Amino acid sequence: MTIDCCFPDNPLFVRLLETAHKDLNHVVILDPDRGVEVSYGRLLNDILAWRRVIQKQLPREILDSQGMISAKPAYIGLLSSNSYEFIVAILAILAVGGAVMPLRAQSFPDGVELLIDQAKPVCLVATDEHMPLAKTMHEECLSRGNPTELVRISINTTSSEAPESTGFAIDQRVVLPSDDPSLLVLTSGSVGRPKAVVHSMRRLLINNGPQGTPEDTILLHRPPGGTQGLVGVVTALLYGIKTEILGEGQTSMRVWKRLRCGGVTMLTGSSVFWIDMMKYYNTNIAALSLEERDKYLQSAKDLRSAACAGSMPTPVVKGFWKKLLGGRSLKLAYGSTEVGGVLSTNGVTYLSNEACLGKPLPGVTVKLSNGDHGELLIKTPSMLLGYLNSPKQTMAALDEEGFYRSGDIAHISKGRYIMDGRAKADFIQYQNVQVCLLEVEFALKDLSYIAEGYIVPVVDNSGQHRVGALVRVEGRSSEGYNEELTLKTLRRDLAEGLALYKLPTVLRVLQEGEEAPLGCTGKFKRYEAAKVYFPHSEHGDITTLPSKVEVWPLEVGSNS
Repeated sequence: MTIDCCFPDNPLFVRLLETAHKDLNHVVILDPDRGVEVSYGRLLNDILAWRRVIQKQLPREILDSQGMISAKPAYIGLLSSNSYEFIVAILAILAVGGAVMPLRAQSFPDGVELLIDQAKPVCLVATDEHMPLAKTMHEECLSRGNPTELVRISINTTSSEAPESTGFAIDQRVVLPSDDPSLLVLTSGSVGRPKAVVHSMRRLLINNGPQGTPEDTILLHRPPGGTQGLVGVVTALLYGIKTEILGEGQTSMRVWKRLRCGGVTMLTGSSVFWIDMMKYYNTNIAALSLEERDKYLQSAKDLRSAACAGSMPTPVVKGFWKKLLGGRSLKLAYGSTEVGGVLSTNGVTYLSNEACLGKPLPGVTVKLSNGDHGELLIKTPSMLLGYLNSPKQTMAALDEEGFYRSGDIAHISKGRYIMDGRAKADFIQYQNVQVCLLEVEFALKDLSYIAEGYIVPVVDNSGQHRVGALVRVEGRSSEGYNEELTLKTLRRDLAEGLALYKLPTVLRVLQEGEEAPLGCTGKFKRYEAAKVYFPHSEHGDITTLPSKVEVWPLEVGSNS
């Protein structure tokens, strides 16, 4: 057995080879846009081939006699879209002992200081389509005194024939510790500046998401970069689940059209994804003939696993999908970049306005800072190693028992955890009363004429905050009127379920071409939205707000 046919001794590669050897001809990756149909045999050969390419580009002084990186951590940046090359590159980087650092075009140039200055990548790997940006990043590295190498990925994606070589094995002389830094990702930045989180290989090995069989097909529709997408891809490979890659752009339309063709059994997305899918159905599918519509409905019922990760969907969204899934519910999952999966509803539906997170996943320990309520404190088997080059920040993120301080406020009801909001972003003081912005936002999004709805804290000159609404309006004909949305109308419609002091007193309607600021995982950036759409004097003078912002007089919105 030659070294070129061997993988390092690590539980991830051991499990990958065990699954692959059951059927090396099993098609495990489909990339229709690039004409790719990949078996385990070809995947393993391509991983080894690209490991050799990367090894040749790395400085010899950081490699040991086996060609593995010995000087750790060694971060390797990866620029790629959803593609087969992206999957191969991840595993090739890990197979040489490197730490994968997924890069997105959106992170440049703002993320340069964090991802390039601090991580100091030893190598940048990029697909052909991303080479122009990769060259710019490479030049930036060199200008900052970091001698980074540049590697182009150009795998021949036209051949779907299984390779002749099947002699894959684990080289027990080359041990890859599971606790070594193996992944560097950015947090969403929904509260403050994004942080660079360092994970070990355990983050890719321990997954509490949907677990399927070789009979399943999961649709990969999200751009790479976050841990959720990376873990999902690796998990699918370890379980023999076929991953079908969907090209980026017009996601809702493309996902629905693919579902209609049949065969997809697993689908995961953020709450924004499921909302967009619902809207596309209501706008474009619901009006089709019964025969044609039934094809889409059947494709939804054929989903064995439908999961929502990230922020919680509203009761209307949950109810819609329970109906389309044939009485089954979206599996709601709560977690974070730092600790991975934490809580899950496991498909049980909760249609109230409460944001039910469910119960802890296996191996996870959760406690609340004040007993049955307070900050969620978390321990998981896949916790972060730390924040990049920030030991003090890492220590501050953990309590004295090593529990991660999530910053999320919750309470327990009937044995299940209920999210109350982010401590730093989702609560404000208005007229000396605390308002939970998530509660108001849930009610706002459930209005039939709201296409997008967000609640924003807007400072006033009293030193407190007003409840601001940032909305995009759907067609209003079904409501019986088409006039421009006003605060009076919005407050009237929200008053049915909210106390008077919780109603918005500031309104900004998004126009064509305007977008709400979202993080890479779809989380809404409240304070950035306040700066962009509700700018006023530093003293909080409401009268200096732009003319597009409607303001409700305080005396009218008071509790009296």
